[in-house]
Amino acid sequence: AQAESALSADMPAELWGQLAGAYAEIGDAPRALAMSRQLLARSPTPSISDRLLYASVLLKTKQDVELSAVLRQLASVNMTASQRSDFDSLRIAFALRQTDALREAGNLEAAYNAMAPVLAERPNDPQAMAALARLYSAARDEGQALALYQRILQRNPTDLDTLLAAAASASAQREHGEAENYVMAALKQAPDQSRVLAAAGRVYRNAGESRKAEQYLRAAVEAERQVASSGFAAPGGVPSQMPAANPFAGMTGG
Repeated sequence: AQAESALSADMPAELWGQLAGAYAEIGDAPRALAMSRQLLARSPTPSISDRLLYASVLLKTKQDVELSAVLRQLASVNMTASQRSDFDSLRIAFALRQTDALREAGNLEAAYNAMAPVLAERPNDPQAMAALARLYSAARDEGQALALYQRILQRNPTDLDTLLAAAASASAQREHGEAENYVMAALKQAPDQSRVLAAAGRVYRNAGESRKAEQYLRAAVEAERQVASSGFAAPGGVPSQMPAANPFAGMTGG
């Protein structure tokens, strides 16, 4: 807010765009959208960079209908290599978010179809593998889900989201020791985060260790309360490639 006030109308487009993105990051969607639209209105023919930035704000603020239209318009535009890379990142992030939305609605078949082009294009992309793992988990195939999470952790063993997801999948398979290892690795990085503490509580609850579960769940509640008050090597069975056909065919229930 101080930067916006100090620079006002003289603010360069690049900084204007960065501030719009920052407002989106902190959850102020109306301000982010207003600023990004003002940026486009500065010129009768907005630059590709400004349009890409606008698309990124639409992604962050979940304006999916408008984002879909903007991405279609940009698809046929000549871009620099850097701009094309930014566009591809937006396109893939949007496809994976659609995948998650369909999964949450219970339509696993359509969810896989939405992400199939991304898997074909980038079979080793960590975000794509994580989205596919969530599909397997929703289909109660925790073995496949865990194998995918393990592939991601081979490349990035400290990824917090993947550690927590792997812990949940291992716990669901009653691999309690493995689940504990994952959640301990997560706690080592973020010992005060409520979601990590809660994940540890769930792992110990599933393992039948009620006292430990209660300790971690109480700590998670306390961590959440503090946030609210302040306002602020491959195991066997790892799949080497993505499925050739939709493994979730017929899973379209609510």
